[in-house]
Amino acid sequence: MTAIKQTSVMSREHLQNLKRYFDWDREKVLEHDTQHIINEDRWFEEMDATREAAGHNRPGKQGARCTYMQHQVIGFNPDECSCNGGPMTPSRCMEYARDYIAKRYPNQEIVIVLHEERCRSDGSARFAAHLAINRTDLETGRRLNDGPARAAAKSRVRTVKDLDAEYGLKQLERGLSNSKVHARQPGREEREMAKKGRSDKSENARVRAIIAQRAEEVGRLKSCPDASGSLQGGWNPMGLRSPLQAGGAAIPLSLGVPRQDEEDQRREARLCRQPLDRADHEVHGKGDRPRHAGRLGACPREHR
Repeated sequence: MTAIKQTSVMSREHLQNLKRYFDWDREKVLEHDTQHIINEDRWFEEMDATREAAGHNRPGKQGARCTYMQHQVIGFNPDECSCNGGPMTPSRCMEYARDYIAKRYPNQEIVIVLHEERCRSDGSARFAAHLAINRTDLETGRRLNDGPARAAAKSRVRTVKDLDAEYGLKQLERGLSNSKVHARQPGREEREMAKKGRSDKSENARVRAIIAQRAEEVGRLKSCPDASGSLQGGWNPMGLRSPLQAGGAAIPLSLGVPRQDEEDQRREARLCRQPLDRADHEVHGKGDRPRHAGRLGACPREHR
């Protein structure tokens, strides 16, 4: 399946960076196209003039930030790009991008730039169509509004899925490798942690390390007398595989759960409103004269 993502352009600095990024004289640019643009060389100025005339160079609400454009990226599966032997040639990728904007943004000023991008990690190549979508709707004169962010993202994905079916492209499958050419890359959080030298400190990494350590510890045990019947299949209630004994019985992973008798003691202490460590000891009052804890309201069950 083709991937789609969006970034809102919400500052003048971001606008200028986008203008430079969409320069089609760059080496990585394969093709480009526009929609509702009169002079391609002045697309940026035309979009700015349209927003200014509609009052969209200012926030719609007091105290809010102004969204000038939307930058969307249609990333094609590397396996399906012609640079890797796939059916999607640059011209076909551009046709796909035109069909996408015709379905979703027929009244917007748009610039399409097709890049051949390479991954820094594994050197694999793919095609990606970048769309600069102006905020003003030329038909209504209102701001582009796709609805709430989550609903809008799902709507874009549905459009891409429909186009993938039309173009005969495969669908992405969660949890599986979707490209033979391109390996999975770390996410933004993983990259940020790697920059800080904490790539091995993520929550998942810590959990995996703890489970591995526990599994190694219990795997050295010769027997486990308190193994429950629910673990005979080798699984514990948390869905973690437990190491097996020589006889085939599962050894439960010890995750530090309090024993039942400790819980009962705490419950009794709360009911009696008496701290645990004072229930069975004498308490000294003024003059260092010992008094029994029962005088302070100890639970009747403690006195027999």
